[in-house]
Amino acid sequence: MISGSLDTNVKVWDPRAKNCVMTFKGHNEQITCLDLSPDSSTIVSGSMDGTLKLWDIRTTKNIRTMQISTVGHPKCVQFNPKDLCLAVGGTDKIVRYWELQDYS
Repeated sequence: MISGSLDTNVKVWDPRAKNCVMTFKGHNEQITCLDLSPDSSTIVSGSMDGTLKLWDIRTTKNIRTMQISTVGHPKCVQFNPKDLCLAVGGTDKIVRYWELQDYS
C-alpha cells in the first residue's frame, strides 16, 4: 500500500505488519496524487510544488522529476497499464499524457 501526505513524503506500507517499510523524500510541498506502475516497480507522486516524481521501489531513488505546471499542480495521475505512458490531470485544467521512454 502507498500513501502521500502533508509532510511531503511518500510511504510504502506493509498492511499485515501495520508499519511503514519505505519512505521517499524529495517534494517541497504536500503530495496530491499517487499511482503504482502496473509491474509494481515504480511509484509516481504529484505534489503542490507542481512536480511529478518517479520513484524506483527497489532502490528508493528518484528516477525523474518532471515540472508539470508553474501555475498549478497535479491533481490526479495514472499509469497506462498497456504501455509506458502516464496521464496527469492538473489544477490548471490541462490533461497531459507523458511518454516515459523519452519523457516527452
